[in-house]
This record gives sequence, C-alpha cells and structure tokens, in this order.
Amino acid sequence: QSSRVDFAINLGDTIDGKCVTEADDDPEQEDALGHVLEALKTYTHGPIWHSYGNHCLYNLDRPTLQQRLGIPFREEEPHGEWVGYYDFCHQSTRFVVLDGYDIALMQRCPDTSLKHK
Repeated sequence: QSSRVDFAINLGDTIDGKCVTEADDDPEQEDALGHVLEALKTYTHGPIWHSYGNHCLYNLDRPTLQQRLGIPFREEEPHGEWVGYYDFCHQSTRFVVLDGYDIALMQRCPDTSLKHK
C-alpha cells in the first residue's frame, strides 16, 4: 500500500487445499476465501486482478470463484465448459492471465465434459 503500486495480481491458491471437506457447500470453505478477500481490502490504490489455482478448485467451483473473485469465466462452445483466462491493459502493456486448469479434470463433470473424457 505504501509503495502506491498501480494494481495487484493475486496469482491463485488463494485458500489452502486443507480447507477441503466431504460436505458440499461448506460455509468454512467460503469463510476461508472471505478472510483473504477481507485482508486484501486494505489495498486501495488500484484494482486487484485475480487468478485461481488447484487449491481454489479443491474447495470451490468455477461459478463461485467467478462470483467471489470476479474472474471473468466464460463458456466455451460447443460443450459449454467454463474457462477463466482473460487479459487487461495497463499503461500500454497487455497482461494475460492464463487458465492453467482449463484442461484439468478438477470440477469437470465426468459424464458430460469433453475435457474430462
């Protein structure tokens, strides 16, 4: 904050993979993310761009990550699976945030996912 950098980039693995539980929709998983996001609110000089890692996917699905982190996931045609890569520009420089889990099996439906097959 004191360095007044123009923006911050969260490179993923925002929460620990140890948050995993057997129960779906466990509030503790979202609470862990909420604690991190609350801490990041202290940075107010510019935007925070988010990515996600495998620890995030162990705990939360892509729609939840989109809603909580603002990652602009979009559906790929024709199979409709969500991917989360995007780009942004700052002072004539283009930054590209890749989706390292685009072809990963995590959070992909084994019955309908072409990427899972």
